[in-house]
Amino acid sequence: GTLKFTYDKDGVPFEGAFGAGSYTVKAGGLTSGNYDINYVGGTFEVSKAKLTVTVSVENSYVYADAITPEVSYSPFANGDNAGSLGGKLAFSYNGSAAEGYLPVGSYTVTAAGFASDNYEIVYAYGNSSFNVTARTVTVTLSEGATSGNVWQYSDFGKAGVLSGLPEGFAFAGTLELNKTGEGTYTAKGGSLGDDFEWSQPYSVTLGGEDVTANFAFEYDISVTLTDSQFNITSTGTVNTPYTGKEIALGTGIVVQGAPDDMRITYSLKEEGEYAEDIPVGVNAGVYTVYYKITAENYKDYSKSYKATISKAENEIAFAGYGDGFTYNGEEQTFPLDKFSAAFGEVKLLNGENKGTDAGRYTFTVGVDGTDNWNAAKKEVTVEIKKAANTLILTLDYADLTYNGKAQTFGDFAAHFSATYGMPELVGARPTYSPTLAAITSRFMCPNRIITSPRTKFPFPLKY
Repeated sequence: GTLKFTYDKDGVPFEGAFGAGSYTVKAGGLTSGNYDINYVGGTFEVSKAKLTVTVSVENSYVYADAITPEVSYSPFANGDNAGSLGGKLAFSYNGSAAEGYLPVGSYTVTAAGFASDNYEIVYAYGNSSFNVTARTVTVTLSEGATSGNVWQYSDFGKAGVLSGLPEGFAFAGTLELNKTGEGTYTAKGGSLGDDFEWSQPYSVTLGGEDVTANFAFEYDISVTLTDSQFNITSTGTVNTPYTGKEIALGTGIVVQGAPDDMRITYSLKEEGEYAEDIPVGVNAGVYTVYYKITAENYKDYSKSYKATISKAENEIAFAGYGDGFTYNGEEQTFPLDKFSAAFGEVKLLNGENKGTDAGRYTFTVGVDGTDNWNAAKKEVTVEIKKAANTLILTLDYADLTYNGKAQTFGDFAAHFSATYGMPELVGARPTYSPTLAAITSRFMCPNRIITSPRTKFPFPLKY
């Protein structure tokens, strides 16, 4: 036969690899025609194998990095591996189990937790000590703003502003520039320098817990403050006529949203002396008014505008010639002293200011223009009226006696005369009395015939 062994462990039949423990062995299976074979069982002990679990860590970690120690095992038997071990490997740092991220500091790692029936587990350490250093977050800003105002920034959730802050962490704070004048202000590296400060201290939280102490901050900040520009809505230019008196050359510059400390100065010379009073002018002309506008945190503004004092309009007044002119057979002059102007001497421009015959005479008077006054002229028509013509009975017909017949009145020239012209009878001669005869005088003027109204005279004839 064949010798065979059977094993019991703790009184239970056992087959397979021998783990640590107490065993009983029995033999059997041999046969012999010559021997009566007796089997004597035995016992033996399988002791635990020594297994060294070696733990090693890096020298340094950055806050919020995962700390995963390196683990090695030596030696395993019978093809075992870490999965053959019971329990769960756990790490402690400075004697405490880690919950979340380790804060900045120095640590020593220890391991425990494995269990095995077949191995006596020993924990060994390669590098067991390490440091957790602060995580660097960089604040990057490139901003522009108007000078004169306090620049502040708190929108740190905006993309690109914070780099290096792990997901899940929240940052809050208000960064402030303590300068307000025009210029570019920077902060580089690990310091805000003299120009910036946290007006609301920054904080970093994780799940509501303040973890600010575990972060360091670097800055790449540039803020440019630019002076504002004046918004001019009106230069207040003027265009007004000459008065002979001082005239303000403007009504004032109008600036929308003007700052309280704004100052406007004027000058009639670009490189001359400037004053806050608007310049004045007297004489007609086009003036260039230079002005400057200044205020804190505003760009200085210099420019000019045109102001015009135009020539005054001159008016000629005519006082009239009273009762006018009547023909007198002589040349008559129409005096110019009846004309007056706002400025200057009135003189004859066109035509003649005189006449002899009855009629209408037109002439033009005017005043020359000057630097401050426009020229003026006035057309005038003056009439020389016709003179009155009077018919006079110079000799009565006392020698005429009614006789029932037509009688000749005789020489009219002996009985009648006229201011101008020869008298003549108009109509039939009377034959009885009383009657009326119409007598008229006709005379010739240089330019026209003028007929006087008819004059009727009663002729008392004797009977």
